Amino acid sequence: QMVIDTNGNVGIGTTSPNTGKLVVEGVPYVVTNSGQAIGGIDITSNASGANTYSGAISFGSTAIGRAAIAGVQESSDADTQGLAFFTHGSGTGAADADERMRITRGGDIQIPTNSAKIQLRSSGSAAYTSIFRNVNNDLIISRNYYYGFC
Repeated sequence: QMVIDTNGNVGIGTTSPNTGKLVVEGVPYVVTNSGQAIGGIDITSNASGANTYSGAISFGSTAIGRAAIAGVQESSDADTQGLAFFTHGSGTGAADADERMRITRGGDIQIPTNSAKIQLRSSGSAAYTSIFRNVNNDLIISRNYYYGFC
């Protein structure tokens, strides 16, 4: 079932989509013994092949300049799916978004070296620990890196 309420909110699987513009309710996400996941929202594409992006969710406030999260087929085997995270820089117009991070099918987090910077912060703290590589590709780990200097 699908409803559109008087405020323009869309509900799928619910008659009361009062918590957002799109509310989807259904069965919980379950990983089956065949390796396929069921439940939740399924976003697919008909593209396939090694390093091909598949279904995606994009975010933005205009018709261009979108950030996104997309599935990525990592080899010729269609079951090898990772996640790719994209950003879109200011002033680039309709130019392509840049992949800034990937979580591989094996759980590795990959960040391109030209933007490899990770900042970790304890809950309720203004101090950061930064892990990043400099222009010489040297690994740098610093403690108590203050947020205001990032």
